[in-house]
Amino acid sequence: MELHQIPPGLWCIPAALVAITGQPWDAVIHPALNRHGRADMLTDVVTATYFSTALDVLDELGYRCRRYCGTNPNATVRTWARLSLEKYPGRVLFVGVPKHVVVVKDGRVYDSWDPHGSEGSAHPWGTARATQVYLVDKRG
Repeated sequence: MELHQIPPGLWCIPAALVAITGQPWDAVIHPALNRHGRADMLTDVVTATYFSTALDVLDELGYRCRRYCGTNPNATVRTWARLSLEKYPGRVLFVGVPKHVVVVKDGRVYDSWDPHGSEGSAHPWGTARATQVYLVDKRG
């Protein structure tokens, strides 16, 4: 699955959704987040939202997200970057860390801080503990 360019100025979850889907922020991602978010988000600009809301948006847009239920509760973003090369080459991982999300593919970490991606060991969130990890695939 191909990752798409993250436009500047987006918060972490919108940036991750654009990177995964390639859908335009203003015409697709923002309205979808508003549909699945809290009631007070219906007309507001989305600056922050819940990880579960992002999963609902991915489902609406035709993506299957399978949660990783592994045995290492202390795995970091750096760990998942390495595993993406070893176990999931060419696949996309949607990774939640405390108060942030990143997208991981082929050893590189992408987010609103580093939209072009960097190796897990060099990424600003590389040492953050992953609290949720989902393998993302396009359905169909």
